[in-house]
Amino acid sequence: MKVSVIIPVKGKPEITRDCIESLIRFDSSILAETLIVDNSDGDETALLLAEMSWKKARRVIGSPSFNFSRSCNIGAGEANSGLLLFLNNDIVVSEGWLEALCQTVIDKGGAAGSTLINRDGTVQQAGMRFGAWGLMYRAGAGAGGDDRRFFRTTLEWAVMAAAVCISKETFDRIGGFDERYYFGIEDTDLGLKVIESGCKVRNVGASRLVHMESATLKENKPALAAHVNNIEIFNARWGGLVNRLTERYIAGLKSTGAKTVAIFGTGSAAEALRRKLESGGVSVGKFITFDTEAPSIVHGLKVEGVSPESVRDVDRVIVGAQYVTMIEDRLVKAGLGGLVYGCDLNDESWTAGTEG
Repeated sequence: MKVSVIIPVKGKPEITRDCIESLIRFDSSILAETLIVDNSDGDETALLLAEMSWKKARRVIGSPSFNFSRSCNIGAGEANSGLLLFLNNDIVVSEGWLEALCQTVIDKGGAAGSTLINRDGTVQQAGMRFGAWGLMYRAGAGAGGDDRRFFRTTLEWAVMAAAVCISKETFDRIGGFDERYYFGIEDTDLGLKVIESGCKVRNVGASRLVHMESATLKENKPALAAHVNNIEIFNARWGGLVNRLTERYIAGLKSTGAKTVAIFGTGSAAEALRRKLESGGVSVGKFITFDTEAPSIVHGLKVEGVSPESVRDVDRVIVGAQYVTMIEDRLVKAGLGGLVYGCDLNDESWTAGTEG
């Protein structure tokens, strides 16, 4: 089965050039075509493609308003292959990346994403997992690029749309990307629709890509209002699922005998987690943090530094922040490993992060 790579762009031809050059360098017989969905106001992308003259690349006209979801859907509609692979233009690919990703979808169905690596060599994401505060976080974020935990193929709730492969049949059946989202949460929504359809989402550790995140988007960064709107759309569609998973999570926490917990973090995720736990009958005694300059009171609750002494009066410690993997590793090193309770929301039939 052949694959069509779909790359939405808006300006930044120098970034797109780097991406295409890496695709050419690591070309594959299964790559049938590369569709550059051009949302630019000018002709810089057209001139770039004419200059590069790669027979596998062709330009598709997008929209100057540049909605990522719409651009992906436009590209999917133009694609001629059985597999679709959505790729950001600020990615540089590596040897074997495409075969590993596509073969996973061919063999197992559903959707599959690559492990994304930052320019400094650390992990950017190795799948998307539900935090107990109700939104997803990036598995593995901040871990070393050589961390063997993120070389496996794992089951996930979603993967970042910076590099995700799915069959055209599945993509069309679930309705593609939801165009109501504006640069955020559309990949989470896509993953949940794949799972809702009876398929699985996987992160493929053998497919590793360097991602210069948001390099194209920096000049058109979504406003806070767009982010709030995205969350409202998400909660309207998936709030029932989140509530069911949260109830299951709290029941599991209580089954360990936990009555009072400390939450690592002081931001919005920590406060959302606090509200969910307390509404489920679990007391939150304090926030803890590694930040030595954090205020002593946040959201009306005391904040203490991380130490064995600061958690003597709680039964469990739960992370309520992004970079969960890195934070949990640091908590273990600080001597709190026996108290750390995972923050992932999981369904009855499968667990995010397990091999599959």
